[in-house]
Amino acid sequence: MPDYPNIDLSDEERDRILARCAEKVVKAGMAAPAILFVEMHKPLSFLAGQAVIVGTPLFGALFGPDNMMKLSQILSDRSNAERFIKKIEELVSSEEQEKEK
Repeated sequence: MPDYPNIDLSDEERDRILARCAEKVVKAGMAAPAILFVEMHKPLSFLAGQAVIVGTPLFGALFGPDNMMKLSQILSDRSNAERFIKKIEELVSSEEQEKEK
């Protein structure tokens, strides 16, 4: 049985991952649906983190066990959902300001 690492995720790395995901969401034009989805599923964030751990043997081969553990840690903390939403809103706001110029 593989030994999955217990990764300590720094605040900077967490913020970088959330920002990268938020940029992809905004670039795809899915900001509103993403915010709605995250808000609706915030109470289930811990379960989502645990589901990632359960899926690590299957998806770890595709994405790497380290990345799966990072995702699990991000999803397990409900405050990260709020950080993600704020980052999306910031990006949308800056995009709208640039369009007005």
